[in-house]
Amino acid sequence: MSVDATGLAAGTYSATITITAPTADDSPKTVPVTLVVGDQPPLVVTPPTLAFAATASQPRPPSQAVAVSTSGATGASWTATADVPWLSLVPASGTGDGSIGVSADATGVAFGTRQGRIVVTSAGLAGSPQQVDVTFTVEPGPRLVASPTSLRFSATRLGALPSAQPISIANAGTGSLAWNVGGAPSWL
Repeated sequence: MSVDATGLAAGTYSATITITAPTADDSPKTVPVTLVVGDQPPLVVTPPTLAFAATASQPRPPSQAVAVSTSGATGASWTATADVPWLSLVPASGTGDGSIGVSADATGVAFGTRQGRIVVTSAGLAGSPQQVDVTFTVEPGPRLVASPTSLRFSATRLGALPSAQPISIANAGTGSLAWNVGGAPSWL
């Protein structure tokens, strides 16, 4: 889908497109489309959404970038803010086209999925402010579970060895779990 503002006066234009699929149970679908035509060049911020995922053992996922375009407006400055403490933006302001490094940090954040928002503002540019919606999912990561939690053997010094007892190792969290057994004395 694309638009062409050539020849349109400044203002807001709205339309609805209908998508049909004769064999689909949920057809048709309607999609509202809005075009804002301004006298000023537009502020363009992409992508419109970001998603981060972290675990307790790896609370800082790789940073992502948000591109800011001032559409060639000379000297147009912009500022970016985040509405949640777990997001950081570097840089948080600039002049002309630029890129914002966005980082999320799960330190001290409860497990679950939460939403945040980045707002980029540039006075004098059409479409300002622009918003980037951010989803942050924090999972507990791998969790080692050993069952049973203790073993007890009974033996006589010169008698038969007691029967072996099983111990089960499981991951009660998410992700993969690598494990090993160590610290066993010579009699075990």
